[in-house]
Amino acid sequence: MPSSARRRTVRVRFTGALLASLATLACHESTGLPDPASIAVGGTVVAEGTAGFAMTAPPTFVVKDADGNALSGVKFNIAVTAGGGTLTDTPGSTKSDGTSVGTWKLGTVAGVNSVTITVGGLPVFVISVNGIAGPPASIVFVSG
Repeated sequence: MPSSARRRTVRVRFTGALLASLATLACHESTGLPDPASIAVGGTVVAEGTAGFAMTAPPTFVVKDADGNALSGVKFNIAVTAGGGTLTDTPGSTKSDGTSVGTWKLGTVAGVNSVTITVGGLPVFVISVNGIAGPPASIVFVSG
């Protein structure tokens, strides 16, 4: 086989491999999630709840990209950071229409309750609600 034919074969194979690699990279980049750029309050904003009870409508938050579009599928961490309450049923990743903090039972003492949300390298996002006193648990006669 003449050397010019061999070079052409090698060149075609190299070009085919290069095109396949570029196509793979292009497909990979187009299906990846955009980078989270911010966290904002979602559609459910709650100012207060009854101390010692689960909130009937837990607050929500939204993670957005640099263009302000809501992102779904972003992993996050969430923790109670004030008030001594508990969180259960927290989702594993965000939803584009707003992500609930889960079932948030406020601490038993009236006052500020907070959860802190962490997404990658973004500044932490804190949601705070005021735990108000609920109905009296009992009545005690002092005299009479």
